Amino acid sequence: MRAGREGHASPGWLPPRPRGAGPRYLGAFLLLTGLQAAAGGARFHVIDMVDPIEISEDTVLFVDGHQVARFRLDAAHPEGQAEIEISGAGPHEYALCGRITLRKLDGSSEQRVVDGGGTLIDPDGRVYQALAAGDFHIFYLAPSDAVRAGIPEGTHHSGACDLPVAAAGVPRGFS
Repeated sequence: MRAGREGHASPGWLPPRPRGAGPRYLGAFLLLTGLQAAAGGARFHVIDMVDPIEISEDTVLFVDGHQVARFRLDAAHPEGQAEIEISGAGPHEYALCGRITLRKLDGSSEQRVVDGGGTLIDPDGRVYQALAAGDFHIFYLAPSDAVRAGIPEGTHHSGACDLPVAAAGVPRGFS
Protein backbone atom coordinates (compact mmCIF):
# COMPACT_ATOMS: atom_id res chain seq x y z
CA MET A 1 0.00 0.00 0.00
CA ARG A 2 1.73 3.09 -1.19
CA ALA A 3 2.13 5.92 1.26
CA GLY A 4 -0.13 8.83 0.35
CA ARG A 5 2.74 11.26 0.16
CA GLU A 6 4.42 9.24 -2.59
CA GLY A 7 2.27 10.48 -5.46
CA HIS A 8 -0.14 8.69 -7.73
CA ALA A 9 -0.25 5.94 -10.30
CA SER A 10 -1.37 6.22 -13.87
CA PRO A 11 -4.68 4.46 -14.49
CA GLY A 12 -3.27 1.37 -16.19
CA TRP A 13 -6.59 -0.45 -15.87
CA LEU A 14 -7.98 0.85 -19.17
CA PRO A 15 -8.22 -1.94 -21.75
CA PRO A 16 -6.64 -1.36 -25.16
CA ARG A 17 -9.10 0.23 -27.54
CA PRO A 18 -9.95 -1.96 -30.54
CA ARG A 19 -8.78 -0.48 -33.84
CA GLY A 20 -11.49 1.65 -35.42
CA ALA A 21 -13.72 1.50 -32.35
CA GLY A 22 -13.25 5.13 -31.27
CA PRO A 23 -16.58 6.86 -30.60
CA ARG A 24 -18.63 3.63 -30.59
CA TYR A 25 -16.35 2.11 -27.92
CA LEU A 26 -16.55 5.25 -25.76
CA GLY A 27 -20.30 5.51 -26.33
CA ALA A 28 -20.85 1.89 -25.29
CA PHE A 29 -18.74 2.42 -22.15
CA LEU A 30 -20.66 5.56 -21.20
CA LEU A 31 -24.00 3.85 -21.89
CA LEU A 32 -23.11 0.85 -19.71
CA THR A 33 -21.77 3.09 -16.95
CA GLY A 34 -24.93 5.21 -17.11
CA LEU A 35 -27.18 2.13 -16.96
CA GLN A 36 -25.26 0.83 -13.94
CA ALA A 37 -25.66 4.17 -12.16
CA ALA A 38 -29.35 4.36 -13.09
CA ALA A 39 -29.87 0.89 -11.62
CA GLY A 40 -28.62 2.19 -8.26
CA GLY A 41 -25.15 0.68 -8.39
CA ALA A 42 -21.64 1.73 -9.17
CA ARG A 43 -18.57 0.58 -11.06
CA PHE A 44 -15.16 1.88 -10.02
CA HIS A 45 -11.50 0.88 -9.99
CA VAL A 46 -9.01 0.45 -7.17
CA ILE A 47 -5.23 0.53 -7.62
CA ASP A 48 -2.84 -0.69 -4.95
CA MET A 49 0.95 -0.34 -5.22
CA VAL A 50 3.80 -1.35 -2.93
CA ASP A 51 5.66 1.43 -1.20
CA PRO A 52 9.48 1.38 -1.43
CA ILE A 53 9.71 0.23 2.21
CA GLU A 54 7.15 -2.56 1.80
CA ILE A 55 8.36 -6.12 1.37
CA SER A 56 4.92 -7.64 0.85
CA GLU A 57 1.22 -6.98 1.29
CA ASP A 58 -1.91 -9.10 1.43
CA THR A 59 -4.97 -6.87 1.65
CA VAL A 60 -8.66 -7.60 1.14
CA LEU A 61 -11.18 -4.89 0.24
CA PHE A 62 -14.72 -5.21 1.55
CA VAL A 63 -17.57 -2.94 0.44
CA ASP A 64 -20.83 -3.07 2.35
CA GLY A 65 -19.61 -6.24 4.05
CA HIS A 66 -18.83 -8.12 0.84
CA GLN A 67 -15.33 -9.05 -0.30
CA VAL A 68 -14.81 -7.34 -3.65
CA ALA A 69 -11.03 -7.53 -4.19
CA ARG A 70 -7.79 -8.97 -2.87
CA PHE A 71 -4.33 -7.53 -3.44
CA ARG A 72 -1.22 -9.69 -2.96
CA LEU A 73 1.78 -7.52 -3.67
CA ASP A 74 5.56 -7.90 -3.44
CA ALA A 75 8.67 -7.02 -5.46
CA ALA A 76 7.63 -9.37 -8.27
CA HIS A 77 4.04 -8.02 -8.26
CA PRO A 78 4.32 -4.34 -7.29
CA GLU A 79 0.84 -3.26 -8.43
CA GLY A 80 -2.65 -4.66 -8.28
CA GLN A 81 -5.80 -3.36 -9.89
CA ALA A 82 -9.43 -4.33 -9.52
CA GLU A 83 -12.63 -3.29 -11.21
CA ILE A 84 -15.39 -3.23 -8.61
CA GLU A 85 -19.12 -3.42 -9.27
CA ILE A 86 -21.49 -2.84 -6.40
CA SER A 87 -25.26 -2.60 -6.25
CA GLY A 88 -27.51 -0.34 -4.28
CA ALA A 89 -27.56 3.37 -3.72
CA GLY A 90 -24.70 4.91 -1.78
CA PRO A 91 -23.06 5.83 0.37
CA HIS A 92 -21.03 2.59 0.66
CA GLU A 93 -18.90 1.58 3.65
CA TYR A 94 -15.53 -0.02 2.93
CA ALA A 95 -12.89 -1.82 4.96
CA LEU A 96 -9.28 -2.63 4.01
CA CYS A 97 -8.10 -5.69 5.97
CA GLY A 98 -4.86 -7.63 5.86
CA ARG A 99 -1.16 -7.56 6.65
CA ILE A 100 1.86 -5.74 5.31
CA THR A 101 5.52 -6.47 5.92
CA LEU A 102 7.77 -3.41 6.08
CA ARG A 103 11.55 -3.10 5.84
CA LYS A 104 12.87 -1.16 8.84
CA LEU A 105 15.86 1.19 8.71
CA ASP A 106 18.10 -1.40 10.39
CA GLY A 107 17.27 -3.93 7.64
CA SER A 108 14.95 -6.08 9.75
CA SER A 109 11.30 -6.52 8.89
CA GLU A 110 8.10 -5.70 10.76
CA GLN A 111 4.60 -6.96 10.10
CA ARG A 112 1.60 -4.67 10.59
CA VAL A 113 -2.13 -5.21 10.45
CA VAL A 114 -4.06 -3.35 7.76
CA ASP A 115 -7.32 -2.16 9.31
CA GLY A 116 -8.80 0.90 7.67
CA GLY A 117 -12.23 2.00 6.65
CA GLY A 118 -14.33 4.82 5.39
CA THR A 119 -17.25 5.78 3.23
CA LEU A 120 -17.42 5.90 -0.56
CA ILE A 121 -19.79 8.61 -1.70
CA ASP A 122 -20.72 8.48 -5.39
CA PRO A 123 -17.88 6.11 -6.44
CA ASP A 124 -19.30 5.41 -9.90
CA GLY A 125 -16.70 5.87 -12.64
CA ARG A 126 -13.93 6.85 -10.23
CA VAL A 127 -10.44 5.48 -9.75
CA TYR A 128 -9.28 5.04 -6.16
CA GLN A 129 -5.83 4.34 -4.78
CA ALA A 130 -5.24 2.28 -1.67
CA LEU A 131 -2.93 4.40 0.49
CA ALA A 132 -1.27 4.46 3.89
CA ALA A 133 -0.42 7.34 6.19
CA GLY A 134 0.80 7.87 9.73
CA ASP A 135 3.84 5.62 9.37
CA PHE A 136 1.66 2.82 7.97
CA HIS A 137 -0.91 2.93 10.76
CA ILE A 138 -3.76 4.51 8.75
CA PHE A 139 -5.12 2.82 5.61
CA TYR A 140 -7.66 4.32 3.24
CA LEU A 141 -8.95 4.73 -0.31
CA ALA A 142 -8.48 8.09 -1.99
CA PRO A 143 -9.78 9.21 -5.38
CA SER A 144 -6.83 9.39 -7.81
CA ASP A 145 -7.66 12.99 -8.62
CA ALA A 146 -7.45 13.94 -4.91
CA VAL A 147 -4.45 11.92 -3.66
CA ARG A 148 -2.55 15.01 -2.58
CA ALA A 149 -5.57 16.34 -0.67
CA GLY A 150 -4.68 14.15 2.30
CA ILE A 151 -6.64 11.61 4.26
CA PRO A 152 -10.35 11.77 3.40
CA GLU A 153 -12.69 12.88 6.18
CA GLY A 154 -14.26 9.91 7.94
CA THR A 155 -11.26 7.59 7.48
CA HIS A 156 -10.91 5.38 10.54
CA HIS A 157 -9.71 2.06 11.91
CA SER A 158 -12.59 -0.09 10.79
CA GLY A 159 -12.65 -2.46 13.74
CA ALA A 160 -14.07 -4.89 11.18
CA CYS A 161 -10.81 -6.62 10.41
CA ASP A 162 -10.80 -9.58 12.76
CA LEU A 163 -8.42 -11.52 10.49
CA PRO A 164 -9.71 -15.05 11.15
CA VAL A 165 -13.26 -13.90 10.42
CA ALA A 166 -12.18 -11.71 7.49
CA ALA A 167 -10.31 -14.67 5.99
CA ALA A 168 -13.61 -16.55 6.01
CA GLY A 169 -15.16 -13.84 3.84
CA VAL A 170 -17.12 -11.43 6.04
CA PRO A 171 -15.38 -8.93 8.32
CA ARG A 172 -16.64 -8.47 11.85
CA GLY A 173 -18.97 -5.53 12.20
CA PHE A 174 -20.67 -6.05 8.83
CA SER A 175 -23.92 -7.96 8.52
